[in-house]
Amino acid sequence: MNMNSPLESEKTPFSFKAQKDLGKRGENVVFEFLRKQPETLEVLDTSEETKFQAYGIDGVWTFESKTTELLEAIFFDIKTDFNIHRTGKVFLEIESSVEGGKKGNLLTTKAQYFFYYDPWKGRLYQLPIYAVRRWYRLVGISMKHYPIPNEGYTTTGIFVPLSELREATPFTEYEIPTIKW
Repeated sequence: MNMNSPLESEKTPFSFKAQKDLGKRGENVVFEFLRKQPETLEVLDTSEETKFQAYGIDGVWTFESKTTELLEAIFFDIKTDFNIHRTGKVFLEIESSVEGGKKGNLLTTKAQYFFYYDPWKGRLYQLPIYAVRRWYRLVGISMKHYPIPNEGYTTTGIFVPLSELREATPFTEYEIPTIKW
């Protein structure tokens, strides 16, 4: 085991199917939470829509703004992270070796927000992508980038303490249900 890595093992590839199944369970909890908010008009699950997948968008949340009383809609990407409770860090994908290498989700998504879901503690972290990208260009780019093996490709990214993102971005945190096993 590499003791400098925030991962238990950098050598064991993640199973894409297993990760997708776990991620889908997390997405369902987040969608249900958003639908139950009193200000919500509609939550659309776009995670299986090819057009939205190309833009890195899992859903659209339409709600009445508490401050303006006008309807707003945001595009979001959900990340179910099973290590936040243990590490206090989120993983930001910077590059993927899929199709010969390309920029990762942080740099390519057209979503407005990441929703990082901690299924163990029942916490949902809403991070504005424009602010996270700005932070990455100023600070995160100099952090150690970790290659994470998956079945057939590698994802490279950084592990960022939530406390650092909380200081650098307009960060919202919610208490939501945990995954029912």
